[in-house]
Amino acid sequence: MNEEVERWKNVLRHAQKSRLAGRGTELGALLASRLPDEAPVGVIHGDFQPGNILYENGQAGGLIDWSWPRSAPKASTRLDADDVRQRGMARKLAAVAPVSAQDLIGAYRAAGGPAYHNVEWYQALAHYRLGSIACLNVKLHRTGKREDVLWERFAPSIPLLFARGIELAGRAMPKKGTVG
Repeated sequence: MNEEVERWKNVLRHAQKSRLAGRGTELGALLASRLPDEAPVGVIHGDFQPGNILYENGQAGGLIDWSWPRSAPKASTRLDADDVRQRGMARKLAAVAPVSAQDLIGAYRAAGGPAYHNVEWYQALAHYRLGSIACLNVKLHRTGKREDVLWERFAPSIPLLFARGIELAGRAMPKKGTVG
């Protein structure tokens, strides 16, 4: 999981001049200090959000946009679940057919998914990921390198993402043998 924290640390570094990055660095350090024990590896989507789910008659029927998949501990599937929930944080960006994190985790469990330990750490990591991506995209929009007013509308939620991530990471269990 250290690679996952480092990956998003590098994304956040590109947006570091943005005042929106705020406490993102603090959250990244807290996550790195509380890495969970390694778990069996699987594949995660990496951009699991309502816009990448195909619906038919109100039911999820398919998943598209596999541009961010990667191998990660199977417990990271909750990162995908948290992406769905977090992307609803910006008030005017509500999904047409949202899937709750609890429903998604329940589906993983029903399908024989891994035990869910240290959920707070993975939720904090999801906040860090989305906050880092948002900081970079807001910076790209504001500098005219990739204009997208949607990110301007999302910008006020970034400090909330990092603050909530810090709160969750603070409750996460430190890795065995470390002080947290």
